[in-house]
Amino acid sequence: MRGQIEEQSENNEKAREAYNQGLKKCPHSMSLWLLLSRLEERVGQLTRARSILEKSHLKKPQSPELWLESVRLEFRAGLKNIANTLMAKALQECANSDIKG
Repeated sequence: MRGQIEEQSENNEKAREAYNQGLKKCPHSMSLWLLLSRLEERVGQLTRARSILEKSHLKKPQSPELWLESVRLEFRAGLKNIANTLMAKALQECANSDIKG
C-alpha cells in the first residue's frame, strides 16, 4: 500500500523503493510484480518493466496473470510480433502447470 500511496503523491522513486522492499519480503507476490512493472512502464522505462516481468516469471513461471501482463506490455509498446511470441510461451508454461498439477 505504501508504494501505491507514493505513486498517488507522484513520488515514483519512493514507490519503486517500497515495491522492491515488498518483493524482498514477498518474492511470490504477483500484485507487487505487476505494480512495479506498471510503474516502470508509466515512467517510460519499458526495458526495466520487461526485466521486472522476466524476473517475475522466474519466481512464478506458471502464473497466467504475469504472462498476460508481459503480452499486454508488448502490445501497448506496439510490438505485436514479440507479444505473439510471448503468448505462445505463456500457453506452453501454463499448459505445463496443468499437466504437473
